[in-house]
Amino acid sequence: MLTDERRAEIVRSMEQGPYMWTAEGEELLAELDRLRAMEDKLPKTADGVAVVPGMMVWYRTGHHVVHRTVEMRAQLRNMACMSVSGCYSTREAAEAAKEPK
Repeated sequence: MLTDERRAEIVRSMEQGPYMWTAEGEELLAELDRLRAMEDKLPKTADGVAVVPGMMVWYRTGHHVVHRTVEMRAQLRNMACMSVSGCYSTREAAEAAKEPK
């Protein structure tokens, strides 16, 4: 969420530059707040990336790293990583993770 302090900082920086603060700018900031709030509700991978349908996630199975495409919420529960919080957004992040015990 955009805090009042951050909003004031943005306004100050715009007043110093060649830009003028407008009602449209305020609407844009409000829309960014709304979208960030939606993103905050999405499940996150172990490396902190929001997960959406169609996204590829990576996870470890023993000594191997495999991937799956997220198709729908129900599938997330059936994946080998058991929950999206055990998956990673990249192969590199999954490979760097410690092996499951």
